[in-house]
Amino acid sequence: MRLLVVSRMFPSERNPTSAIFFANFLRRLRPHLDDLLVVSPRFWFPFPLSRHPRFAPHSQVPVREKWHEIDVVRPPAPMLNAMWFRPFAGRLKQWTIGPAVRREHRSRRFDAVLGFGVLHDQDAAVGLGKALGIPSVVWAVGSDLNDEAALSEANLRRTALVLGRASLVVTVSQSLASRALEIAPGLRRVVPFYRGIDLDVFHSLPAPSVLRRELDLPAGHLVAMVGRIMRAKGIPEGVEVISGLRKRSEPVHLLLAGEDQLGATLDRLAREADVSDRVHRLGIQSHAETAKLLRAADVTLFASHREGLPNVPLESMAAETPVVTTRVGGVPEFARDGENTLLVEPGAVDSMRDAVARLLDDRSLAERIARGGIQTVRDRFDAKRNAADFAELLGTL
Repeated sequence: MRLLVVSRMFPSERNPTSAIFFANFLRRLRPHLDDLLVVSPRFWFPFPLSRHPRFAPHSQVPVREKWHEIDVVRPPAPMLNAMWFRPFAGRLKQWTIGPAVRREHRSRRFDAVLGFGVLHDQDAAVGLGKALGIPSVVWAVGSDLNDEAALSEANLRRTALVLGRASLVVTVSQSLASRALEIAPGLRRVVPFYRGIDLDVFHSLPAPSVLRRELDLPAGHLVAMVGRIMRAKGIPEGVEVISGLRKRSEPVHLLLAGEDQLGATLDRLAREADVSDRVHRLGIQSHAETAKLLRAADVTLFASHREGLPNVPLESMAAETPVVTTRVGGVPEFARDGENTLLVEPGAVDSMRDAVARLLDDRSLAERIARGGIQTVRDRFDAKRNAADFAELLGTL
């Protein structure tokens, strides 16, 4: 199998953590393929915008590079974020990256093309598959079908069209497969597939006490929230949870790792909750740094409002740190309340606070949850093993 992947989201020197879970899965998949090329378009801006300090770095991204052992090509493509244009963005992307893709295809003769993660990449991949005469795969992750498709009726219609034209639709969870069938009831083939996580990152991590010193983390109990710092990820709820625990004898700190999209709003929320000294922004972390942070924490709180199949609870399980997670998207497909997680409803701050407190107070419960979690990821979410299964799935095209 010679696979072409189209994904704007892919690690680069400018953004080393972009779609890191997908990229690491491709690393695991690569040995099972005859060839793999990722086409990850870079933003193109016309002169004089291309000279502006905000946009100039995009033109400095290498056109061709290797990410680990994966070949990556980054042809320029314009990106218009206007709402009215979104349904047409995939066709524009296909037109702009098409010449580069055809040149690669002449020498590499791809067997299939896969579009990952966002509608315009999936749309372009399906169009390129038709133009090249090869099967196309749409890999849906959650935000594409749950959020992008709901932006407008035009987006919803385009999503249905793209799904219907794909040779295979892969979703990260069973719940998302159901959503795909709601959008496009006549789908020929939709397959839920658990990508898994890279367990090697979590092997041989030092003890939490060692990592706390290494990472210079505050003394007391540590609750980690990992991902974009935004309302949809339940960050305000996390602040309220810490506020509800502030009178405990041992201080409880909230560690936030990820891109900060709340800014001054987060400062205000922490100030109003009287926990400004307990909320810590750690910034964007590498995959290895995230693994260490999760291992160092007493509890991981995942309070997201909507998901496909989230990686953070699974990574916390791999780090052997107990998880409190909202019952969203594909979470119920792996989470068993009281066995490998504690489950709460989205927005239920009191339940989140009580669940975190239980894990801090009852070490036997925390250890039981942690043992159940690590067993879950080893049994079902090992990316190395799942990559071999995905290669077999591609072989059926």
